[in-house]
Amino acid sequence: MRTVLARIAVRKEELTGHPFLEYIADSSVDPAERLSFAPCIAPFVLGFADVNVLGLRDLDADHDRVQHLVNEHTYKGDHRWPMFLDDLETMGLNHATDRVSMLRELWGPDRQAGRQLVYGLMRLAVTAEPVERIAVVEAVEATGYVAWQSFLTASGDYFDATGRQLRYFGPEHAALETGHAMGGEDIGVELQHIELWDSQRRRALDMVDEVFRLFTAMLTEQLNFLAVADRVKRWPKPGVGTFSWISADGPRAR
Repeated sequence: MRTVLARIAVRKEELTGHPFLEYIADSSVDPAERLSFAPCIAPFVLGFADVNVLGLRDLDADHDRVQHLVNEHTYKGDHRWPMFLDDLETMGLNHATDRVSMLRELWGPDRQAGRQLVYGLMRLAVTAEPVERIAVVEAVEATGYVAWQSFLTASGDYFDATGRQLRYFGPEHAALETGHAMGGEDIGVELQHIELWDSQRRRALDMVDEVFRLFTAMLTEQLNFLAVADRVKRWPKPGVGTFSWISADGPRAR
């Protein structure tokens, strides 16, 4: 598993330079403007609960130590969406609209990457063995940890400007984004000692790359929504990373 965790660390470092996250953390921009993308990721946020319950969780295999770790993690990740809905209310983004217009907006072509992230994670979860599944979970946790470094800055700026605390984009949710499946460095040590067959290692590495590809595509989609896509030209930074984040189709290997 050490090889897989090392790959996650590399992808995590690459993700930190995504221009969407740089923009979200830019305190020179009105925090309400930076966070105005929030309704666009609703399919992912709510769909992620299903990924945990219907894809990752397997109570029939709870006797397996690795699957048990995954199962325990799913109880942490299956109920975050109420915080997201609270934030939409707090930021005044719960605009009245008819149901058909809402569905057209969320399931239109401009929101495809966010939906594809849910579908892709579900596909990985249901086809993986427990040792591969925990690699998927670790990759997802790593993307969340990176994203919330920027979201915390934006939510802090929003609190300073309005006096209103955000939950999903703020410290309450960030406390759950430890970067590890079960939270804490001790689990990182345990994961390093998991032995993988060569075939499992190859599959786990491919799954990690796919998680980061899907997640990055969603970030780029949000960047396009915020109409600051010209900032994409600043990525990749010279000498950093192995991907080019230049479209909502996600990273392309060089």
